[in-house]
Amino acid sequence: MVTGIGVFTGLFKVGSFIAKFKWIVPICFLVYSLYLSWFKTSVYEELTYNLRKTWYFLLIFAMGIHFNAVGFNAKDWQDYLLYVSIFVFVDLAIFQTPRISKIWGTELTAIEKNNKDLTKTIEMGKARDANFSAVIKSMNPNYFKQVDMNTSAKYLNSLGSIMNLYANLCDYKIDVYQNNNPQILIQQLTTQYGIKISQEQYDELNVEKGVLQPETNMVMVATSIVENIVIVVTSQKSIMLDNDISNVYDLAIIHSWLKK
Repeated sequence: MVTGIGVFTGLFKVGSFIAKFKWIVPICFLVYSLYLSWFKTSVYEELTYNLRKTWYFLLIFAMGIHFNAVGFNAKDWQDYLLYVSIFVFVDLAIFQTPRISKIWGTELTAIEKNNKDLTKTIEMGKARDANFSAVIKSMNPNYFKQVDMNTSAKYLNSLGSIMNLYANLCDYKIDVYQNNNPQILIQQLTTQYGIKISQEQYDELNVEKGVLQPETNMVMVATSIVENIVIVVTSQKSIMLDNDISNVYDLAIIHSWLKK
């Protein structure tokens, strides 16, 4: 009972504040919304729906407080209609205008978003390819011919050093694991990354250039060019692309050529 009274008292205080400063609250809300739309575009796009709901909540709440204070007078319907029209107009002008979806039947919002996403993906793909080329140029064939890679440990270490060059350029973390024993590999992955790989997932991965994505920020690539290995690529910030998988696999191939 006490809790209910406390909630009612809180709502009454909020209502009194809105009634006293009836224009200050929506104006501050609009200023905040405009700030997001100009300077925090990505945040604004995510919050637009919630901002609209809050905007109309302010209208309904304010009218409820008004009717509770002075009562409903049918003669004032024009004033009520004016207030509602103002809120609807502001909604259309501020919240809806950037998101008008159709002109002449064309879905502009979806097209614009797809174009932005496609352009961003293309630019990131170009950057990944540039990083791949930079790693290739940094390889010294004579060095690899002199390096002893006759044991599995030395081969994994040598390949890992190449992968680290690409990882550092792309802000990734790349590890190389031997894939001769399924139980040992699964245990290593579980211990290192805290993930569980089922037998079905392992079978999906355990083919030449098999790919498994157990998490959104993790990709595993299997290869048996020289030895059976699994290359694990993880990322905390950067978005992994399809050509990242190809680049990692190609680096393993080129490394095997240099070994020979």
